[in-house]
Amino acid sequence: MKKKFRNEKGQLTVKLDEIGKLTQKTANSYYRVGRIYLNHMDDEEYVFIAKDEVVAHFQSFSGKNLFIPLDSLGTFLPYIASEGMELEFVE
Repeated sequence: MKKKFRNEKGQLTVKLDEIGKLTQKTANSYYRVGRIYLNHMDDEEYVFIAKDEVVAHFQSFSGKNLFIPLDSLGTFLPYIASEGMELEFVE
């Protein structure tokens, strides 16, 4: 999959904090409480269980927790994240 904000070598062309700002609206639509996402880093499925003003909380069925700052959530979108770092919608 061709990744956004990257050159032909796959290197980022935009700073991560800027990508977070540019993708915040999309991330808010893509990541929804109650939905399940595959974490490509550990190949486990996580349920998005809660969020507050600062952090999104995901929990795997085996009890692992992911806490991701909301302003960075867009950097985990499948077409943005580095290979193996994607947090991809399952159901």
